[in-house]
Amino acid sequence: MDFARAVLMILGLFFHAGSFYGTGNDWLIISDETTPIVNGFNFLIHSFRMEAFYLIAGFFFALVMEKQRPNFLRDRLVRIAVPLVVCGALINPVMHYSVYGYDYIIAKDYFIKGEWLSHLWFLGNLIIYILISIPICRHIRKNVRMTRTQLFVTVTFITPFVAAGLNFIANRIFPEKFLFIAPESIFDYLPYYCLGMICFYNRAEFTKLLSMQSFAIALVIAAAMIATREVLTIYGLTFISKVIYALLRGPMILLTLSFLIVMGNRESKIVRSFSDSSYTIYLFHLPIFVLLYKTIFQHTHLGALPEYALLIVITYALCYAIHIFAIKQSKLLSLAFNGKPFSLKDYSLLGRKLRSDG
Repeated sequence: MDFARAVLMILGLFFHAGSFYGTGNDWLIISDETTPIVNGFNFLIHSFRMEAFYLIAGFFFALVMEKQRPNFLRDRLVRIAVPLVVCGALINPVMHYSVYGYDYIIAKDYFIKGEWLSHLWFLGNLIIYILISIPICRHIRKNVRMTRTQLFVTVTFITPFVAAGLNFIANRIFPEKFLFIAPESIFDYLPYYCLGMICFYNRAEFTKLLSMQSFAIALVIAAAMIATREVLTIYGLTFISKVIYALLRGPMILLTLSFLIVMGNRESKIVRSFSDSSYTIYLFHLPIFVLLYKTIFQHTHLGALPEYALLIVITYALCYAIHIFAIKQSKLLSLAFNGKPFSLKDYSLLGRKLRSDG
C-alpha cells in the first residue's frame, strides 16, 4: 500500500507536466510545444489518482489508530500541516512570483482563497479528514463488515456515485475556497477516505479483492465506460458523459490498486527509497518544473513529447537528490518538508556524539 501511495504521488509529475504540454490548458506555464497525446495521459491519470490516494490515506489512518501509538493524532497532523505551511508560505510564492508577478502574490485572494496552496491543496483536505477521523473509524470498526463481493461493488460503483452526488451539492452550496479549505473537493474525496477505513477493517477480504482477476474485470468495465463516454460526447450528451466520467473513478481505482499492490508487494531497498522520497519529490516538483521551463525548456523547442519526458526525468532526479542529500540528512529539514517530528533532545545527543568523536 505504501508503494502504491508513492506511485500515485509520483504520477503527479506526469499530470502537471501534461498540464504544461497538453492542448487547451491555461495553468502556470503554457508551452509553445503542445500535443493532444499528453491530454490522453492526463485524462487517465486524473480519473483515479487522487481518489486512490485518499483511499490509501484512510487505510493508513485506521492502521495507525489501531496501533494506539501515543500522540499519533498530533504526529499525523504535524506530518501534513508543517510541510503545507512551509512549502505553501515560502516556496510556492516564489514560484507564483516568477510566473504571475508581484501583484498576484500580494492580492488578498492569494491567501484567503488558497491560491498559495497550488499543488498542495490535497494536504488541506487531509487535515480536515484527520480531525474528524476518530469517530468515523470507531463507527466503521464496530458496524461495517463486508464480503469480497460487497467490497467490489462498493469500490467500483457505490463510492463514485456517492462522491459525485456530494460534489454536485457542495459545488452549489460552497463554491468558494478559504485558506486551505475547499469544500467542494473535501466532500468529493471524503467518501474515498472513508472507503479506505472500510478496506482496513475488512482487510482480509480487501487483500483477496486486489488480484489480477479484479484487475481484468475492472479493466473491461473501465474500457466500456470510456467508449460509452466518447460516443455520448460525439452526440452532444455532455451531462451524461460527465456522470460516466465521475463513475469511471471506481473501476480505475480497483484496476490501479490491484496492479500496483501486486507489483509492489516485495520489500527491497529500491522500493523503500522510492516510497520514502515520494513526499519530498511531490512537494518540490512543481516549483522545479517552473524553474526548469523558464530557464531552459522555453528556449529549446525540442517538441512537446521530448520536452515533457526530459522535464519529468530531470525534475525527478533533482528532487530525489534533494531528499537524499539534504532532507534525509537533517532532522530540521525532515520536519519542515516531511513533517517528521523530533525533540531537542535529539540534537543534544547529536552534539555530545560529535564532541566525543572530535
